Amino acid sequence: MSEAQTLQRRAPTRKTRRRKEAEKNTPTTAHKKSYLTAEQFFAYYTLFVSLVLILMFVVIALILGGA
Repeated sequence: MSEAQTLQRRAPTRKTRRRKEAEKNTPTTAHKKSYLTAEQFFAYYTLFVSLVLILMFVVIALILGGA
């Protein structure tokens, strides 16, 4: 086994453990799991659908126009 592998397997020291716990307790990481609300979901959905419809009409117009 190489020296690099043994260094990776070593248990974390107190300092790194404290730092990791501090990172876990920060408010930024606590709010990372932000799911979309129903209103936001429908807003994005309608935006997406309208963009798809507009693109579809543009493509049809180009085909019928013979561009």
